[in-house]
Amino acid sequence: MKILYKRTYKELEEIKKVRVNKRFVKELPTDRAQNNRMDPYVYQYRTLDSFWAIIESDSFWATNARFSNDHEEQSLGMKKLQEVLSESGDSTLVLGDCYIVCFCDENDKLSQWRGYAPEGVSIGFDFNNVRPFYIKKRNDNKKNKDEYLQVYNSCYKVQYITEDISRNEFADKFDLNLSDNENNHENIRNRASDIISYVKHNGFYEEAESRLVFSDRDVELSECIHYRQMGNLKVPYIIVKADGGKAFEKQKCMIRLNLEGSLGEKAEKELSKYLLSARLKNVRVVNCRDMDKGEMDDRECFGCSLREAYIPGINGQNPKCRYSQNNGQSFYIRSNNEIYISNSEGQEKTYDKVISFLQKQGEEFKDVKVWCEGHLPIRSITVGNLRNKEIVVESIRHYCNQHYWLRCVDVKASATPFRSSLI
Repeated sequence: MKILYKRTYKELEEIKKVRVNKRFVKELPTDRAQNNRMDPYVYQYRTLDSFWAIIESDSFWATNARFSNDHEEQSLGMKKLQEVLSESGDSTLVLGDCYIVCFCDENDKLSQWRGYAPEGVSIGFDFNNVRPFYIKKRNDNKKNKDEYLQVYNSCYKVQYITEDISRNEFADKFDLNLSDNENNHENIRNRASDIISYVKHNGFYEEAESRLVFSDRDVELSECIHYRQMGNLKVPYIIVKADGGKAFEKQKCMIRLNLEGSLGEKAEKELSKYLLSARLKNVRVVNCRDMDKGEMDDRECFGCSLREAYIPGINGQNPKCRYSQNNGQSFYIRSNNEIYISNSEGQEKTYDKVISFLQKQGEEFKDVKVWCEGHLPIRSITVGNLRNKEIVVESIRHYCNQHYWLRCVDVKASATPFRSSLI
């Protein structure tokens, strides 16, 4: 038990560190609350080839920021941040190597189809919260086992600026303190990567972009860098997964229920009995919306990727998960009926038992989605208006049905009547 608590507190510290380092940029739930946007996902528009590469490998590539489609990437942010620091007398900035994965906040968007996937798909991801990611090391010595670096991270909003934005306006964008305080300026310099990586020219505003950013200011990436050929360039990238191999093999399986009211109470009781009768050991069912059980133990939340603000446990307080309605935070709480299975040994068998249980319950449980942590959190796939889109939709659905963690993914065709130019 002491070891489990030690793991929990270490994770809490990692999550807290991310929130401190990224305090200059806007979190997705905060942005959604301010803009009354109810869609909880972010979307990546991909060609069919790159889409299949993502779901078959259960990973994606983060590309070095200097090789993005914005030739001012990083340089514009660097210039403006130096202006912010200029009055301190030392505007020197050291920017680490940054690798980015870009998403759009909107699905089935015409400009995104045109620009990035004229004959492709849009993939919806749930990247709201701070969670562990695993960056794959190069296997230079041809070892039998892959190795990974664990990094806690989350998806944050890009801030769009113009060339003539004032020093004060830029500071307001990132809530930077302009007071003449050397410690404050030093903190800004130390986290330059966490500011500059989320700056983009206003000409790209229509893309409504959010980003995952991995920087060597947070973790040493030199052993993880790969290169791909693009024309006459070798473009650096890193491979990012949601699972680090066998780290969770003997971890207790947590089944977290996000089911409304009496439905959650019923499922917690009946599913626990069902799994016990199926002799499924080392599994715990938790109703995350049960407000009467607000004394949830730290151990039961270890590894949960659903948290919005799970920091207080270190000080002996009860942790606040995303479903707590009295934590004083303003963010969108999804009312979708969902069940989450933690990354643990025997996850597929547990998934099959949960699905079997739901099928025996009848109509009231028919729309419940079951998601599996330890895999990319893909929640929807929208196929663009290809000439053969119906057969592409069928192909993707068939593939998802054969891979248990993808079976609940919503696969559909685009409703936007777009097609590539006939000329």
